[in-house]
Amino acid sequence: MSGSWPPPPPKDELFEAIAHKFTTYLRTPADRAGWKGPLPPPSTRCYWNQQERDRLIFGLRSRARYLVQGVYLFQHFDAYVKERRADGEKKDDVFWKVDYERPIDHVKIIAAIENHLKAELLSRGFIVHYIKKDTDTRPLWDLQQAGQPVPIDDFLAAKPFAHKPAAWSPELEGLIDGPRSLSLPDLLKPGLAHLFNLEQPFVMYIARRLYPERNRIHCLLDGVRAIIVESHIEEWTRIRDYCHKLILDKPADP
Repeated sequence: MSGSWPPPPPKDELFEAIAHKFTTYLRTPADRAGWKGPLPPPSTRCYWNQQERDRLIFGLRSRARYLVQGVYLFQHFDAYVKERRADGEKKDDVFWKVDYERPIDHVKIIAAIENHLKAELLSRGFIVHYIKKDTDTRPLWDLQQAGQPVPIDDFLAAKPFAHKPAAWSPELEGLIDGPRSLSLPDLLKPGLAHLFNLEQPFVMYIARRLYPERNRIHCLLDGVRAIIVESHIEEWTRIRDYCHKLILDKPADP
């Protein structure tokens, strides 16, 4: 019988074995603090250390504030309410502009809430990206699928940063390629929403009406719609006030 025993593994398995041998795993904060090479890509850097996490938290909160402040209806709310309540068909420009800006305002509100809630998750030490359904991360994937928060420390214990041969910087595997951050419907699941102390009527309104309507920006089919004026004004007064309470009344600093 010729050849060695046991036979050598296939080339791809051999390559993986060699790569694993020479891969540096940065499992603990001390390991990462002692790393002298380039930092990970910006998309996963928030899991590298608290400083990088705080930087992203500040960016997310600042962006949320900017988006809320840019909502046309909120900027011109008093003038719009006056025009809505006024008799007659002749309306001021702000009346018509609010309707045409409505889909864009919805997108801004949704994006602001998404940014704010992701900042809140990070500040509490939880993952804000979708986890892969791998062997190492299956329990955490199950937890996330159930709408529960996944601690960053638990994720890094299962899938630490790793610097592979010939790689420029450490990589974080275990996240769906992109990586993809959590969408608003998943952020509003009960297991996560209770962390933010969100008012239930607001959550339901966002989930059932405002979030689906964001798609109107791709296909604007209607103009001004018939509404019950006072109910409409009351509804948007609550939304404006709650967005201010949730986002603008809090500091952007972590």
